[in-house]
Amino acid sequence: MAAPAWYAQGYAVWSGAGLAAAGGWIFWRGARAWPGAFWRRCRGVAYVPGELAGAHLTIVAGLAVLIAGGSLVAVEWGLRGFQSYGPPVLAGQLELQVTPERLSAAWTDPFGRWTQSWSPPCPRLALEGEFVEWSRVAHTLGFRDRHRVAAGRLSCLPDAPPAGGERGARFRPPDPTWEALGRWERWVRVVRTERRESPALRAKSGTWKLYVLPGGYVFSE
Repeated sequence: MAAPAWYAQGYAVWSGAGLAAAGGWIFWRGARAWPGAFWRRCRGVAYVPGELAGAHLTIVAGLAVLIAGGSLVAVEWGLRGFQSYGPPVLAGQLELQVTPERLSAAWTDPFGRWTQSWSPPCPRLALEGEFVEWSRVAHTLGFRDRHRVAAGRLSCLPDAPPAGGERGARFRPPDPTWEALGRWERWVRVVRTERRESPALRAKSGTWKLYVLPGGYVFSE
């Protein structure tokens, strides 16, 4: 039986929800204490020195924890269209139909089925994936390394690697969470995003399975 969607997200969602709940509680305590401390300070009645500053700090700390928890939930939820991996995992299946005039590709994975075609065809095809890798600290919070196959690239030079002389086409639209992490990774050193290509296949009709490993992709007939 497949794992339910909420479990497949990893427990970063629950870590974030717990932090957000704790931050909300801390903020509520500070917000509840602030009016009384402010009134006592203005009236000079039973005011304890530092009481108002303590309420301010409690409010700020609660907001910080609440935002941190909400960010964990938002990032993990935003990556729900990415498959987690560790040991070799079946990423999906690629079907090719090749004629002298056209190459048609159908990619199927746990999230759906996408098709793309190129005309005229080229001799080699590689798939491009978008990867998200987390640091050890982020792993302890429940984040999982993830990927998704996003595009196909045809190599139009005989016996050339897919990176040279290619024509590319996306199976899926750009993912805003993945792109945002790519912009932030320079400052947030707990995450790394990267595009990786599969080995190149000779363009011929057939069906192949694609597996994802920590180092990238591998095809199997």
